[in-house]
Amino acid sequence: MVSLRHNGGGLVDVGEKSADRLLRSGQFRRVVQAPVVPEPEFDDSSAQLVTAEDEQEPVEAPEVVEEALNAEPPSEDTPEPTVAEIRAWARENTDLNVPARGKLPDAAREAYKNAH
Repeated sequence: MVSLRHNGGGLVDVGEKSADRLLRSGQFRRVVQAPVVPEPEFDDSSAQLVTAEDEQEPVEAPEVVEEALNAEPPSEDTPEPTVAEIRAWARENTDLNVPARGKLPDAAREAYKNAH
């Protein structure tokens, strides 16, 4: 058996012949299994108790992180965009094929979310 990962993220186990065919299609890549390494046994006879006095001084967070932590949460009054709004935005701002009716592609929703 060979483990393959689809470019979309799914994992499949197939035989050698099927694996060769799927790898040639370009839609899959081989998953290399890392060898299982047993964890070493822990001898706690030499363990030391760490107290608060032993801890290091806290490191200041960068300004960007501080700003994010102090930012106000998004308003709950902001309504979610309608499918029609996302559809119109995606047609004007992306190269995605967005149908006039029917299910809105996930890529259009994601692009709208990333832009707003």
